[in-house]
Amino acid sequence: MNIGLFGGSFNPPHIGHRIFAGVFKEKGMLDQVWVMVNPEPPHKSDVHLIDYHYRLEMSKMNFNSMDGVIINEIETSLPSPQYTIDSLKHIISLYPDCTFYLCIGEDSLRTLDSWKSPNEIFSLVDLFVVKRDNATDKLPDIVLQKSDKIHWLEADTIPISSNMIRNKLKNGEDTSEYLIPEVYDYIKKHKLYIE
Repeated sequence: MNIGLFGGSFNPPHIGHRIFAGVFKEKGMLDQVWVMVNPEPPHKSDVHLIDYHYRLEMSKMNFNSMDGVIINEIETSLPSPQYTIDSLKHIISLYPDCTFYLCIGEDSLRTLDSWKSPNEIFSLVDLFVVKRDNATDKLPDIVLQKSDKIHWLEADTIPISSNMIRNKLKNGEDTSEYLIPEVYDYIKKHKLYIE
């Protein structure tokens, strides 16, 4: 079975994440995409990261109607913070008969040299990367050296980010066009991201 691992903080999960998950599954010809909501992302210490429970519940709402896209909570069993390389090793050891792919956006690819053990990541998996129209930064050397391990996917992406949504919510602006109704209502109900 071919499985894509689509991880992130999903703070909050939005329609852009749904588009990405669909692209990874269909254009990557994957049997499944596992969405992995990172409990304690090592690179997100400077952002307003709400409790994992909220992000997990919203992610379930965001992705549960998508065929073959599954929320996987395996990272909750790993020590904090959860580095991608450690999660990959653990998952591969649990499912030796599966072939895994790391699924990311081009913006993440451009910071891959700052991740823990990027060379080892490439030794374990190939990457599916969705191109972003607004990506302008130079690709790091590690990415250029491992270009044969990177599979580019085209998608009709939209200019949206979780950070943008958080800022709009904090400023009292409407975000309904960026979120599915269930997630939008959940954020309003629990008064998330307003402080």
